[in-house]
Amino acid sequence: RHRKKIRKAKVTCSVEVDISSISRELWEIYSSYLQYKGFSNFYEKPDDLFTELYGDRKYLVYRDESKKIAAFSVIEIVSQAVAVAPQFAWDYSNPALGLGSLNKFFQFRLLKDLGVSHLYLGNSYELSSLGKMKWPGFQWWTGRVWSDDRDLFAFLLERESSMETLDDLYATQNAYYSKAT
Repeated sequence: RHRKKIRKAKVTCSVEVDISSISRELWEIYSSYLQYKGFSNFYEKPDDLFTELYGDRKYLVYRDESKKIAAFSVIEIVSQAVAVAPQFAWDYSNPALGLGSLNKFFQFRLLKDLGVSHLYLGNSYELSSLGKMKWPGFQWWTGRVWSDDRDLFAFLLERESSMETLDDLYATQNAYYSKAT
């Protein structure tokens, strides 16, 4: 099913290790992605975005039909069993490409080919992270244990999105501990 969606996609994906010749384009995509989503810039400078954090780094670079770079994803191989996906960004000038889901299909295929069994999708904040729950095998770290309680995960993301004060944070924390098992 995933291979069929990949074949139908109007993008190509290449796995890159050396991105020195395209790093400026990737930074521009990252910057426009942040602006479109209303996210803050986590990295001070481009070199910070392109520096390995956890292990051997690979970049999935997506090109549209005109061969223009449309998106990229960062994958770091931590061990034979574990990979981390610390960053994904795409140019929303063509939202019909649906690169968010396609990216996961390409990531899963790459990791399967490499024999890596677990992919950590990175931090989850607010409603924009709800989509992480749709993937088979989804689990999240509660701060104490790995959990597959999707309802509690969604509850926390929804509450986090509406927090405005420390009182809201306190109320959410109390609600969480009353729901957590």
